[in-house]
Amino acid sequence: MSYTPEEVKKRRKERRKKIRRKRIKSALIVLLILALCVFTVLSLTVLFPVKQISANGSMLYTEQQIIKASKITQDSNIFRVTEKEISQNVQTRLPYIDTVKIKMVLPDKIILNVTDAKEYLCYKIGDKFCVVSKNNICLNIYDKIPDGVFLVKCKKVKCEIGKSVVLEDNETRKIKDEIIEKLDEQGILINEIDISKKFNITLKIENRFNVSLGENTDLDKKINHLAGMIKNIEGEKTGNIDLSMWKSDNAKGSFTTSRFE
Repeated sequence: MSYTPEEVKKRRKERRKKIRRKRIKSALIVLLILALCVFTVLSLTVLFPVKQISANGSMLYTEQQIIKASKITQDSNIFRVTEKEISQNVQTRLPYIDTVKIKMVLPDKIILNVTDAKEYLCYKIGDKFCVVSKNNICLNIYDKIPDGVFLVKCKKVKCEIGKSVVLEDNETRKIKDEIIEKLDEQGILINEIDISKKFNITLKIENRFNVSLGENTDLDKKINHLAGMIKNIEGEKTGNIDLSMWKSDNAKGSFTTSRFE
């Protein structure tokens, strides 16, 4: 197929226009990427400095204490403030803060919404008692068990105020968590959990009963059985409940009246 000189010239002109448009488009994309890179760098350095900081939600600490503990300062970059880091800063310095949530209000304001921790359980370490929140943060160390918390006995507990409590191994932690969860589900008041011997787990509950669960097997079923037994024991009676021999094929427990200690 042959073209006239005019058609050839026209086609060449159109091809040059297409090439020029592609080059312009490529150049614009490069410029846009560069602009975004520059904006990102500026956003994390020069732009968006923090000018306003507020904190609310705590009945135990003042707004100024929370802000100081967060280590956020005016002129910090708003986009470089992370919730994880701020939570660690606050909880390490103010252990009775349970949670920290950050709200950013562009261009220059940060709001810290916090909740207070409550004393939940304690561990005995030597002659001291390490009191812990539900989130497993060591809140304080006392000379005696404070009111409203229950005691967990186990080996090799590491407690440091403002940090997570570390138990001897994951199995111990799982056993403890499972027992607490199941007792809570049944609405059973906990006085003491002793898992220092995993083959002979014992409980003190309801200010009435000493309970032997035996080995750390079928704990959920044993506690379900325990809840049923409690309902059938007259309200004034105290004593010992033995579920140490409980098996799926021999689901039995015994109760003997005695003084609760």
